[in-house]
Amino acid sequence: MANLSSPNEERLRQIRETITALELAARRVEIQREIEQNDHSSESLSGELDEAHADIIEAIDILQQLQGKLQKPMDDLLDTKVTAYGFDTRALTTFKRCNIILIGDLHKLTERELLSLPNIGRKTWLNIKEILDSIGLELER
Repeated sequence: MANLSSPNEERLRQIRETITALELAARRVEIQREIEQNDHSSESLSGELDEAHADIIEAIDILQQLQGKLQKPMDDLLDTKVTAYGFDTRALTTFKRCNIILIGDLHKLTERELLSLPNIGRKTWLNIKEILDSIGLELER
């Protein structure tokens, strides 16, 4: 699968995990609120639960907006043609033969897969790695 990582991808992963955790917390608060509503004896707790639930829902909304803002630049980067970067002729020829048209196509390859492509030797690999590093992407080993 995708074996490139970048600071934005790591932030997106963390945001997704946080959203999931907050959604679970919101659901727990909803369940607790339902329990409290069935037990009419603790009205003050119900008000606090309502406030906590509203705060969690607001935090989820803020994180989802941030996720969208981070995802857009990453999508734009992955949709850029490899010819827009300074890859050497050998790399571009190999990319063309292997139908690697977009940076996103490179993103799907592991280091091992990339090195197994025809005509990708040490020099070409270093050129590819240097360019990927310059745009904030890194192949996993």
